[in-house]
Amino acid sequence: MSTAVPPAAVADAEAPMRGPLTRSFARGFVAFLITAALAEAIGLAEYAASGGAYRLWTWMKVGFLYLVSFFGVQVRLVFGSGFVPGLVWSLRMPLLVGTGLAGWLLFRGGRRGSFAGAVSMALGFAVPTFLVALPSTLRFPSLRLTVGAVLWQAAVFPLVFALGVTAAGAWSAGSPGSVRAARLRAAARGGGRMFARSLVLAFAGLLVLAAVRSAETGAYARGLRHLGWTGALTVGHQLLGLPNIATYVLASSMGGATELQLAAGGPAGAPGLEVRMSGVQPVGPAEGLAPNAGAAGAGGIGWGGWFYLFLLVPAVATVLGGREAAAGARGIRRRVAAGVGAGIVFGGFVAVAAWLSAAVVPLPLYGVVPVAVRAVTPGVAMLGLAWGVAGGAIGAMLPDQNPEGLEPAPGPGPLGEAPPPSPTSA
Repeated sequence: MSTAVPPAAVADAEAPMRGPLTRSFARGFVAFLITAALAEAIGLAEYAASGGAYRLWTWMKVGFLYLVSFFGVQVRLVFGSGFVPGLVWSLRMPLLVGTGLAGWLLFRGGRRGSFAGAVSMALGFAVPTFLVALPSTLRFPSLRLTVGAVLWQAAVFPLVFALGVTAAGAWSAGSPGSVRAARLRAAARGGGRMFARSLVLAFAGLLVLAAVRSAETGAYARGLRHLGWTGALTVGHQLLGLPNIATYVLASSMGGATELQLAAGGPAGAPGLEVRMSGVQPVGPAEGLAPNAGAAGAGGIGWGGWFYLFLLVPAVATVLGGREAAAGARGIRRRVAAGVGAGIVFGGFVAVAAWLSAAVVPLPLYGVVPVAVRAVTPGVAMLGLAWGVAGGAIGAMLPDQNPEGLEPAPGPGPLGEAPPPSPTSA
């Protein structure tokens, strides 16, 4: 004879689970509010810079579009009969400062709970992100123009991003578990540090380049000043897109390419330029991209041999990351395996950054046309993997960061390796 479980007992058993999940959902919602505040600040700054053009609610909708664009969601411009019938532009402006802010908040929140809590936190972030995309459509009757986010992307991309980041946070903060799991965590940390360091070094190299090529830098600054408030907005977007710019520089530093191409012409045969460490090469009829682009000629423009110093960016970042990943490992095989694992993680970060940083933005070239700026993939992803594995292995073979002969303190070591039991222990 079976005994029915009282409903009160079931509710009491489920209550301890609902509490942490509710708190995790609330943390996700707070992360959404902070990220949305940054996006709205961009929209309100544009409202102020434009001198109050259009209503305030219109610029708040612009802020909603910036929010979803942080995660690679496209913004579609549909022109009606009053302009060019049937013309559709798909813009993509992922300002990675916003993406990085959301990732940092979600990762830290994910570390405070279980995998179930990570899922709850991801929903607390992604659901309101999608909901604010619904009223973000802009209509300009005088131009016969409609602007709005691609809604299926607004539903999927932020959710996938939040699930991945919060799950990574929960996994990184989990119990040490087996030695293998601890080594995987060490490899993941090393790969993350490789990537973060490579972006910092790439941007530092870009600053040095701007100082060395002061004439070009001054001409660019003067051009922005002549644009008035539009130039000020351009500078603001570039500051928010510094990780994008660093990713482009990193791609060229690894031997890959960053491509600028007219998006209106389609992927095949569109005019554009390809920026490599050796110089600028035209892609297609480059004279169509700008009035003076044809001066590059068929051979393009060479930077000069000293630009190959940018090879130090991935070299230094991956070697140091491999050394950090292998810290505390015993034996050359384990150390090299840790460095190679960090390099694989680095390659994954490069692939994700190359996809996220790809942008299609409107530029004033012969009017206003959409121009695609992207690190050329999958070549850049494969280069990131190669640099990461090679540099990680080399770094792992360098002397350990721990002083030679110093035994680790009691408890799990840097790679989760517990010390041998004491002879007197029971």
